Amino acid sequence: MRQTIDTSDGPGISLIGLISSEEKWIQPAVLDKIRQAKSIVGSKERIASLSWLIGPTQTTFEFPSPMADIFDQMQKMPKPVVVLASGDPGYFGIVRLAALSLPKNSFEVIPGASSVAWAFARLGVNWEDAVIISFHGRNYGASLAELESNLTNPKIGKLALISSPETDAKALIKAISRTTSEEWQTHIFSNILSKEEKYFAYSTKQSVQELDRLLAGEVLDFSIVVAIKDPENIRPSSSGPTITSHPSAVATKGRPSAFSPRTFITNENPYTKAEVRAVILSKLRIDQLPLHARLVDLGAGVGTVGVSALALRPDLRVTFVEKNAERLELIQKNLESFGFAGTLIHGENHEFPEIISNSESVFLGGGFSDFELVESLVRPTSSFVVASTSLAHANRAGFRLGSLCQVAISHSASLVDGTLRLVSDNPVFISWREVNQDDI
Repeated sequence: MRQTIDTSDGPGISLIGLISSEEKWIQPAVLDKIRQAKSIVGSKERIASLSWLIGPTQTTFEFPSPMADIFDQMQKMPKPVVVLASGDPGYFGIVRLAALSLPKNSFEVIPGASSVAWAFARLGVNWEDAVIISFHGRNYGASLAELESNLTNPKIGKLALISSPETDAKALIKAISRTTSEEWQTHIFSNILSKEEKYFAYSTKQSVQELDRLLAGEVLDFSIVVAIKDPENIRPSSSGPTITSHPSAVATKGRPSAFSPRTFITNENPYTKAEVRAVILSKLRIDQLPLHARLVDLGAGVGTVGVSALALRPDLRVTFVEKNAERLELIQKNLESFGFAGTLIHGENHEFPEIISNSESVFLGGGFSDFELVESLVRPTSSFVVASTSLAHANRAGFRLGSLCQVAISHSASLVDGTLRLVSDNPVFISWREVNQDDI
């Protein structure tokens, strides 16, 4: 995300991503921004580390708690204002808070290379096929569920885990060991691009005691864990794969059809009919999503849309968000009946903005009260589809997304004379956003 602003008229706020405080690692344009700022905002540690750069006429402000309060304070700060973040401030960083608190186009974002990019660079390993999971700035349960799901996915061979004060690097490695018996080589980096940079290597085939000895006394709250499975067999992956290049993760022989009306366990819960699902998946551009793309099924019900997506694209990483705990159990049963794996999350859609904003495909089915919020979180290059039985809801979604259709299905039923009549299902309205192919 990069917004251009006129600092002569606007508030002149720059959100800058910094990994290192050493001059040789900071972009010249960023150095100029910091030197020209009248107000500098950041953590106490970050401000102290830049004491060599911050001048006596500049005023510094430490992040308050909660951090969101800083945006009210900024209105009174001398402009221009520079906010010091870490790496890419748009990845579980301050950009999301800024977008919710500041007027549109009132700030600019200058990202730095993320610590994940630097960690893979240190190893000399490509990472376009890696799964990135942050335990910092997001719900712990959601992060752990995503980690466990990917560890059991045979198509995932590289992970990058961002630790937090609550879940440090040692805890992350122990979580890997608990979840899978396969060997993963883990590489721990802390304080990247600083004089205090440290590196540790550990295999999950080693004992926990060896891990404790290796990391004894180390502070690894904000570190990167790169985990690689079977590193000897890793090869550079091709970019931009098409559907024909996707290896099937699950054999179809003996597996039920996701489009059979008797396939899913519903326990009398409402569910999306097969014909409607077919239209939804087409509008999600299921055939154009990249390999291992993330799809989130919001208000998932009994999981029919997400499971159907996996039936066509077993390589996808699907997250099901559902507020009804009983329906979550049905989703799990339906996944198991197909032999699929997915990430199941109990809660309201709006409680997981990071999952929405980091998915390449988003479907909103159950509930409509948080439609506008969900829509604001979906990336411009991600496919987004909304289904509703309410014409009023459909008007709202169609107006904002730009495309709307009605799916009305009738099924045959026998008459007493042996002929057939048609029985109509309730119509479903489907709204979607056309994705500009040039943006992908």
